[in-house]
Amino acid sequence: LTDSNIKSKQTEWFQSQLESIQEDTKVPKNVVVLTHIAPFGGSPDEGHGWGNWKLDDRSKILEMATSFDYWPTLWLCGHFHGNGRYYGAIKANDDNTKSSQKSIEVVISNSVTFPMEWGGVPANETFGSSQISAVMSIMDSGDVFSEYIVPDFSRISGGRSKAGLRIVEFFEDGSYRHKWFSLEEIGEVDAVDDETMIGSIENAASWNTSKNKSKMKGKSKNKK
Repeated sequence: LTDSNIKSKQTEWFQSQLESIQEDTKVPKNVVVLTHIAPFGGSPDEGHGWGNWKLDDRSKILEMATSFDYWPTLWLCGHFHGNGRYYGAIKANDDNTKSSQKSIEVVISNSVTFPMEWGGVPANETFGSSQISAVMSIMDSGDVFSEYIVPDFSRISGGRSKAGLRIVEFFEDGSYRHKWFSLEEIGEVDAVDDETMIGSIENAASWNTSKNKSKMKGKSKNKK
């Protein structure tokens, strides 16, 4: 965004949503954020380019989001027209007094209509961290297209075997799993079950891990 007024209003709205989650008497099972452009692809401190957020905006939003007890642990994004994933700890400011590490997962899904096989990476594969950072951090979209697509225009061919979507499934215990399917594959899916989700990525919000359950349950009771 270039309009500072719009950006400020969106940031205020986002913060108010996270604050309302903290004030609820129920401990959330998950906090999920959906954005078109991912804050980053392979590393929280990767350079700014056509495919991610400006570093200042990224730092401000991530530090604000992770300052809460119940922070967004899953970010679902697009824009890249390819599959990517980051899972790891990022620096968080708690109560603006101390620094800590909090885990988040950023999941980027390929296009349902127009996949791009950057550098020849197949549409159904997931980019490695260094690969996706390299592509995302190029500032000019024309330059990135010339470097990673133009050598072989078949890299932008669509079709049901390359375009697709991601299924994300959430469970009562706070765990979740997700898996990307081509349109060809999704056409064969009759139900979302264990067989369908073989090979999926599984995770859970950090406060739902056994390490944090007793602490968070106690906090929930104090709120009532």
